[in-house]
Amino acid sequence: MRRTPVPAHLLSGRSSADGYRFIEEKRIQYVFTSQGQKHGRRERESPLYHLYRDWPYCGNRNLLAVSMRVVYSGANMGPFLTIGTHNRGKLLEMSQLLGGLPVDILRLRDDILEIEETGKTFAENAGLKAAGYARRAEAYVLADDSGLAVAALDGRPGINSARYAGDNTPFSEKMAVVLSELDSADSNDRCAWFVCSLAFASPAGDILSTAEGVCVGSIATAPRGSGGFGYDPIFVPDGYDLTFGELNGAEKAKISHRARACTEIIPFLRDFFAELT
Repeated sequence: MRRTPVPAHLLSGRSSADGYRFIEEKRIQYVFTSQGQKHGRRERESPLYHLYRDWPYCGNRNLLAVSMRVVYSGANMGPFLTIGTHNRGKLLEMSQLLGGLPVDILRLRDDILEIEETGKTFAENAGLKAAGYARRAEAYVLADDSGLAVAALDGRPGINSARYAGDNTPFSEKMAVVLSELDSADSNDRCAWFVCSLAFASPAGDILSTAEGVCVGSIATAPRGSGGFGYDPIFVPDGYDLTFGELNGAEKAKISHRARACTEIIPFLRDFFAELT
């Protein structure tokens, strides 16, 4: 029977930033004592969970904004699946899509550097990230490479979607560049498609399974909606009048490229992790 390694901080119950079961994240305000310890001390004494906290001052020394992530710890957890991304939006979406699996979902440790995407296809990059992150984290990792392809732009941004118009350029500017290039193109074709390639790797870096999902649609004339992330506000999936940025999460989860890729790989993951329990 295969066994998945259990992160040491989960077995010991120690607070750590190494990796968490992703359950929920919410922003809450509490009134603390002047030492700011009352709530925090009570939670740290709990054997059931600890908090990953960020306590920036909000103008009043007794009022702190707490970014709280609830994390269950203990030896009865597992098996574990690490999502190979530092992208918060992608982590949220994949955690929801994989919620039915018999696994505890962890995020990458903060000290794990991003894997360089040197592949020529989405599938190659997904494999590079899954294998690389798995070896660095010594864990089972599911990683994806995804992006937007526009027909009139010869498939751009494509595998360079995250780096289009500059690595550190916000997506508002990346979308503006895509819209500008599309307006200048010698075609009225606004057809586009999102692609998501998934790769699942063992702690040794062996690729155990892959999947791919595609969602076809068109490019809107301007960004619409604040939901989702990345290029979502300018992508209208076929059969809809709303962009991904306007669709609610439940509806997007039925049709998105990432949802389709996850649907394809979930049967393998379910069977694989069932053997670990």
